[in-house]
Order: sequence, then C-alpha cells, then structure tokens
Amino acid sequence: MNEINDLTNSNIETREITDLTNSEYENYSATDLVNIPLIVGPQGSPNVLSIGEVKTGDKSEVKIRGNSPNQILDFTLEKGDKGDAGESGVYIGDTEPVDETIKVWIQPDGQGSNILKIRDSEGQFEGVLSIKGDQGKPGQDGSPGPANTLTIGTVQSGDTPSATITGQAPNQVLNLVLEKGDTGPQGQQGPPGIPAKNYIIETTNRTVETEITQNTNYQVPTYEVGTNSLEVYFEGSKLIKNVNYIEVDSTHIQFKDWDVPVDSNLEIIIIKEEE
Repeated sequence: MNEINDLTNSNIETREITDLTNSEYENYSATDLVNIPLIVGPQGSPNVLSIGEVKTGDKSEVKIRGNSPNQILDFTLEKGDKGDAGESGVYIGDTEPVDETIKVWIQPDGQGSNILKIRDSEGQFEGVLSIKGDQGKPGQDGSPGPANTLTIGTVQSGDTPSATITGQAPNQVLNLVLEKGDTGPQGQQGPPGIPAKNYIIETTNRTVETEITQNTNYQVPTYEVGTNSLEVYFEGSKLIKNVNYIEVDSTHIQFKDWDVPVDSNLEIIIIKEEE
C-alpha cells in the first residue's frame, strides 16, 4: 500500500481518485487530505491625510480629494466682512466690552465620520471631515488598514489662514490659523447713556409656624407687581414665579399647588428704587 504525502514526488503515479471503494485503488489509502494553508495577504496601508490648498473665498468650504490611502484636505475660509460699529457715547452703567473668540470642535455624526465645526465673530460654518479612513488595500484574504483618527490641536488668529496636520497615521492632529476680519470704519458718536439707578434691597427671613396652605393668600412686604421686584427663597432655593408661586397683589402671593410645611425657612427679598 502506497502512502501519498508528497504530490510533487515524480516517482508516484498521478491518478484521479473519485471513489475510494473501487477495487482499482485498493493499494492506495487516503490517510490525510491535502492540507493547503490559507494565504494571508499583507495588512492594508493606513489612510494618510495631508494639507493641500488653503485660501480665502466668498464661501467657507472643506474638501477631501484623492483616493485612500493618500488623500488631501483643502480649505476655503471666508473672510470676515468689515464692521460698522462706531465710537460709543458716554455711558454710566456696569457693562464691559466682551472679546470675540474663535472656536473649533469636532462632533461625531454617528456614522463613522465627524463634523468639523468652526465658529468666529462673524458667524458659523461647517465642513464634513472624515475621521474614519477608507479600507486599506487588502491582499488575498488580508485585513483592512487601521482607521485614521484626527483631533484638533491649536487654533490661532493670524494674517494668513492656514491648516497643518502633525503626527503619523492613524493618530494625527489638525492645527488651524484663521484670519481676523478688518476693523470697520468709525461710525457716528452715539447719544449719551442713561445714568444708572440706585436700588434698596430689603430682606425678610421667616420660619413658618403654621402650615401655609396651597393656593391661599400669604402676606409679604409691599412690592411692585409684575416688575420682578420680589424674590422668594424656600430653604435657600429660589422659587420660580408662575411655577412655584404667583403674585396676587402688592402685599400677597400664593404658593401654587403645594403646601409650605411648618418650621420651613422662607427668605423674601424686595428690590426698591431709591427715592
């Protein structure tokens, strides 16, 4: 009986065996089927993003061109319009100027990609930026390349807009420089501001000795109805008008649909304009 374990041996006659029960092949035994190992191809290349063209235009736009594993990210950034704010007039009050900031963040869309959001003092624009790289070029039965992960690095203002990607795939960092809009021409001087008013604040603290029944009149110090001159606190928490209580008249309120228990702490604040 011949044992066939090397199909390349030229000394063994080549035969096609379709029925091992045929007496013609009684001198052969199939002790082991031919074991053909699975051929695993090399891992696909990771997707690599690089910065292409960065320019200003009438409309903000972000584009990805090229095919995986090498793609190019192009930016068109909208230039801010000229402002028209003029020199302010004399103002007596408590307001201060607020600096505008540029904000950039990435928000997942739930479908394997992220939305790159950029907001500046002139408004907001968005561009879809794929964080999930295309599947790598597989070999025979190979596995796909790793997904590229892009995170936001530095965001600065400058004279020329630009974007750079640092690091190696699959972990890279996007850095942005955004152009600030031109200063607007000086406008006309505004009218003088209204002088600030002085107010007197009266605070009354009470411990509830008898339960205050819901939706019944409860006397408070005199206030002006409908002017937000009355504030009511229960155990240190501010009550909401028309939700926790309602104003009835200049000396009464009602606790709306709830009873105030005995030994509760009430703080009543009245704000009056100084005469």
